[in-house]
Amino acid sequence: MNILIDKKNSVAYQETIDEIANCYGKETWIQEINELFPTGRLGCINFGYWEYVPDAISLEIREKSQLDLYLKLFVFAGINQTSEAITLEIGCGRGHGVYLLSKNGHNSYGIDLVASQIQKCAKNYPNLASKFKQGLANNSGFLPNTFDFVISVEAAQHFYSFFEFAQESYKILKEDGILALTTFFFTKEESKEEIKPLIPEGIIGTHFVIPIHSAKNLLEQAGFKNIKIVSIGAFVFHGFCKWAVQSMSKKNHTPKWVEAYENNLIDYYMISAEKKVSC
Repeated sequence: MNILIDKKNSVAYQETIDEIANCYGKETWIQEINELFPTGRLGCINFGYWEYVPDAISLEIREKSQLDLYLKLFVFAGINQTSEAITLEIGCGRGHGVYLLSKNGHNSYGIDLVASQIQKCAKNYPNLASKFKQGLANNSGFLPNTFDFVISVEAAQHFYSFFEFAQESYKILKEDGILALTTFFFTKEESKEEIKPLIPEGIIGTHFVIPIHSAKNLLEQAGFKNIKIVSIGAFVFHGFCKWAVQSMSKKNHTPKWVEAYENNLIDYYMISAEKKVSC
């Protein structure tokens, strides 16, 4: 399966780019985004990783869950075992992932589609401002063979072409470099239709979700080897949905992610894939 799209002539592509930019960049969405993904000192934009879900979720626990998702991915990819690795985060959001890596000695960079997010990164971390720039998942702006690791945390569901993201990641990684990502995927082809009564198509972030087996196939087509996939849905959906119900003042955005997960329609995964050029 090859997902290649002529974006220059694609109205749908530009409309999607605009919608994502509006969601994360316009004031009309800011309150809802901030409630689900708190803007505290280290609030990231992800569902979070929850070792346990308390009866009442404090802001500190919510923020910790968002950071923990990053930390789990770092361990999964082996980043913490590599000193002074050169790392790129695709879809860097507010910059906290790049900061976490940088403070541990890694030479880290971040790109994001949304210009206002890059501005937030620079404001949050002025000493790292030069490390952030606007860029696309399929056109990072970096030279081939630059990075030891490319990571992406809860962003791939926005990518118009997962295959082109895989191609770009493969290109900019060094030999033996690792792509590591975490987000939600459909568990099977039929999920795209079966999930609609629970999570309508119009909800931002569900447009380009693909089945997990398709993601694996596309990574292989891009050249990646040693692909590892681990389900972490049991540590993601329950905590996020409880926080959504607790925190949303308008109570109009409570997607039934837990029900979709328990019905085996969608799951949250960590994926790592290695760039192997030589035999």
